[in-house]
Amino acid sequence: MRLALSILVLGLLGLSSAADAARRPVVAVFSVELRGLAGGVRTGAIDAYLATRLAETGRFELVPQARIRQALAARRRESLKPCYAQSCQIQIGQELAASHALVTQLHRMKGLCVVTSNLFDLRKATSAAAATALGACDEPSLLGLVTEVVGKLAPGWNPGPAPRGARRVRRGGGIAVPTGSAELVLLGTPEGAQAVVTARGLRRECRLPCRLPGLPGTTLALAVSAPGHRPSQRTVTLATGRISALSVDLQPAAQGEESPPASTPVAAEPPREEDPLRGLTLVALTRASRTRFSLPEQVNFGVVVAAVAAGSRAARAGLKAGDVLLELGGRKLESPAELRRRLAAGRRASLLVHRQGKSLYLTLN
Repeated sequence: MRLALSILVLGLLGLSSAADAARRPVVAVFSVELRGLAGGVRTGAIDAYLATRLAETGRFELVPQARIRQALAARRRESLKPCYAQSCQIQIGQELAASHALVTQLHRMKGLCVVTSNLFDLRKATSAAAATALGACDEPSLLGLVTEVVGKLAPGWNPGPAPRGARRVRRGGGIAVPTGSAELVLLGTPEGAQAVVTARGLRRECRLPCRLPGLPGTTLALAVSAPGHRPSQRTVTLATGRISALSVDLQPAAQGEESPPASTPVAAEPPREEDPLRGLTLVALTRASRTRFSLPEQVNFGVVVAAVAAGSRAARAGLKAGDVLLELGGRKLESPAELRRRLAAGRRASLLVHRQGKSLYLTLN
C-alpha cells in the first residue's frame, strides 16, 4: 500500500511539473543590438548572460541559441542584411515555433548606457512585457543592467548579488545628476523623431535617442512626432536627483493619413494647477502593466497608477504607484481618458481603489 501511494504521489508531482512546463512561455532570445557603442563590449558575453539569467528565473523555456543563429544566418543569405528589425525577429521567432520573442537593445549616449527589452507575444502580436535599466557602460555594470531588466520581466525573482564592480545610476553614484534637477533619457523609434518637453515656462527639444539633463523634478508634457508616423503625447513624472528613461515607439500612419512634420511637433498642453490628475501617471490595465505591478488576474478592469509625484493632489489623496482605480462615483473605469473626462464634471470624486488585495475608497479634493 505504501509503495502504491508513493508511486501515485510521484506520478502526480510529475504531471504537475509537466503542466507547469507547458504553461511557461517558449522564448526566442535574440542578440542584443548595440547602438552608439564603441569597442570594448563583448556582444557574445552579454547575449549569453541575458539568456542564462532569463532561464534561471524558471519562468521561461528558451529556444536553443544554435537554432536561432541558424535561422538568422539563413535569413541573411536571402536578404544580405542583418535581422535587427523587430518585425524580422518576430517573424524568425514564429518560424522557430516560439510563443514569445525577446528583443533587446543597448544604447550609449554621453557615457550613459540604457538597456531596453521587449517581450513580444507572437500569438497575439502584442507586447507582453517591457523593461528598461540604465547605468554605467563598463562590462560589470552592463551585466548588472541585464540582471535588472530580467528581474523586471520576471517579478519576484531573486537575482542574487550584483556582479562585482557594477555601478548603478543613483545620486552620488557613477553618473552624477546635479542637485535639485532631474534628467530624462528618451529612446524609441523611428530614430530622429522629434521630442518636445514642456512645462510652465519650460520648453526643451531633442531628436531620438537623446538625453535632456537639468529638468525640474515634476510632471512634464511630452510630445513626439515624425513624418509618416502617428504622434504621441503623454505626461512624464521626474524625480529630483534621478535619471529616468522612457521608450516611445511611434506607429506608422495609415495610407492617406496625415501626420505632422518632425519640425513642427504637436506639443502637449502643460498640466494645469487645478487638474485633479496633475502629478498622476496612469496606464491602461494590460498584460504589461499587470506584470509590472504584480496585479492578480481577478482584477480584470480599471486604470493602473504607474507613478505619483510627491506633493501632488493625487499624493495628498493617498494614491500610490500600483493602485488600480476601479470605480469613480460607483461607476466602473475602463481607461485613463474616461477617468479624465468624468473628473471634469466635478471637483470632488470618490474612487474605489484596489491595493495589494484590498479595496479602499479615496477622494480627490
